[in-house]
Amino acid sequence: MNANAWIQDLILGVILLAAVYYGWRKVAPGPSARVLTRWSTALQRPGHAGWKQRLGRWMTPKSAASGCDSGCSACDGCAPKSEAGPVKAVPLTFHRNPRQP
Repeated sequence: MNANAWIQDLILGVILLAAVYYGWRKVAPGPSARVLTRWSTALQRPGHAGWKQRLGRWMTPKSAASGCDSGCSACDGCAPKSEAGPVKAVPLTFHRNPRQP
């Protein structure tokens, strides 16, 4: 393989990892925050190199909030209830098309 192929594979790998990370954070925000908190805490221990501690501070999730202020909108618990009454069932009616010559 030549150098161009290695560079292309490296760029595609970085893009793939970024997409997987983004999807993981969007699909599972709770578990991803717990994992990132655990990793960042391990990196920020005293005695580690300065670059590891900076990486740990950078990896720390912005907020580990849960409940109504987290903005996840997954449970619909915070949404205002609709004042409209119950939904009325409407039966479907099917009509035959007239035969066309």
